[in-house]
Amino acid sequence: MKSKAISVILSMILAGSLGVGQNITIIEDHTTEDHTIAEDREAGCVTIEALFLGDICLGTGFGSKHRFQDVYNEKGAEYFFSGVREEFRDKDLIVANLENVFTDNKDYQKGKIYTYRADPKYIDIIKKSGITYLGVVNNHMGDYLQSGFDDSIKNLDAEGIKWFGTNEIKSNSVELGDIIVDKKEVYEKDGFKIGLLAYNGFYESYATDSMIKRDIEYFRNIGVDYIVALVHWGGQNTHDITPRQKSYGRHLIDMGVDLIIGGHPHAVQEIETYKGKRIYYSLGDFLFVERKVPKCADSLMVQLKLTKTLDGVITEEFKNIPAFWGGNKIENTFRPVANKDKEDIERVHKLIKQ
Repeated sequence: MKSKAISVILSMILAGSLGVGQNITIIEDHTTEDHTIAEDREAGCVTIEALFLGDICLGTGFGSKHRFQDVYNEKGAEYFFSGVREEFRDKDLIVANLENVFTDNKDYQKGKIYTYRADPKYIDIIKKSGITYLGVVNNHMGDYLQSGFDDSIKNLDAEGIKWFGTNEIKSNSVELGDIIVDKKEVYEKDGFKIGLLAYNGFYESYATDSMIKRDIEYFRNIGVDYIVALVHWGGQNTHDITPRQKSYGRHLIDMGVDLIIGGHPHAVQEIETYKGKRIYYSLGDFLFVERKVPKCADSLMVQLKLTKTLDGVITEEFKNIPAFWGGNKIENTFRPVANKDKEDIERVHKLIKQ
């Protein structure tokens, strides 16, 4: 079958960088008549289907009582992601950013504007969602100090939830904290390897060049083919990107990252293609239980099909899927859904400038 592409197909060779150096072909947002996975296998190709989501927070302010908990008791853990089952179906990996800790600890970071904590039992929502990997580096990782973060990680591990992220700078800001963590993840399918990183990208908290170089060289040394970085950065409740986002995002690409998925602004922001690589500056929220649906009701899911040929050429096929993180534009139902209305979809396409 022929693949229909909305935009031009771009080809490039990644040479002279710290990346893995393979050929990559980018196919812009496509329709459904692309090659099937079975056809790719017959051609000796390996295909990975991935889905990237925005920010998820199942915590409430200081772990306080909330309507979300009543919905959980009434409808069960499966309810919360039941509206996106079609989009989650048949994905090899589904990746999101986790904006809360799962802990019973009561010691918290004094002076923060928002402090989120969730009972560990709500990990069951993640476990039954289909999400396979969680980035854990962001401005809420330190809400309950290092002890609360470590407890949350222990609880995720106990439930078999895979997580990743690196933060090695102790910030003087109470909003960003001083959590220390370093874990990278690799997803592998038939020898095709995807590396996962998560960093902060703020002026006060970020991955230094030496950290980035170390992480990318680690991936290269173990044969990783494609590197994705989740980056937490930018302002809040705005569709506008900051100069810091643009400079840091481009720098990560220059250092060898293949795809950047941004979060933190609570709003969908534009997509940039820089040196043939995608930078999604913000996907917006995806499930944020304590937030009411504001003017920024939109979210974006990023579907990515990666195909690696026998000679090492990697093809990226992107599909941007607009969604409502609260289920609609009016109230938070705690159940994200894909947008179906033409006007809603066109609005998001204007936001991402695609």
